[in-house]
Amino acid sequence: MRCGGGEIMSFAGKHHTRETRQKISTANRGRKLSLETREKISNANKGKKLSLETRQKISAGRQGENHPSWKGGRLRHRRTGYIYIWKRGHTHADVKGYVAEHRLVVEKALNRFLKRHELVHHINGIKDDNRLENLELIDHHRRRICPRCGWPMGSLLDE
Repeated sequence: MRCGGGEIMSFAGKHHTRETRQKISTANRGRKLSLETREKISNANKGKKLSLETRQKISAGRQGENHPSWKGGRLRHRRTGYIYIWKRGHTHADVKGYVAEHRLVVEKALNRFLKRHELVHHINGIKDDNRLENLELIDHHRRRICPRCGWPMGSLLDE
């Protein structure tokens, strides 16, 4: 088969076996494409609709550690000041998969998940000081109040 420039393309229009495709992929791995080639590929893909399955695969491949903006899965909440850790699948994870670090520290010490009504109180009031000796587990059903910060008191760690 002849291509626009007159050269013969021996494999144009043919389907390759899985083994051959793997060999081609391995041979091209790490090879940089020229700007012209990247533009051709970009123009060829413009306007194409991807299936839901393909979009989900692309999205799943760019989450967590695979995302280009990944910074280790630890972030500080701007408004509250608490530290959050990325733990997708945790029982108390938010929609994006983050859990408050102070809850994780107490869970690890107790060797169980915290219950919904259990709160973790920072004794010194510094929200990013998540040392175990600075954390106190309290039950929000007990209505005693901390005189320093106004939080409910009543340690469950002492029981």
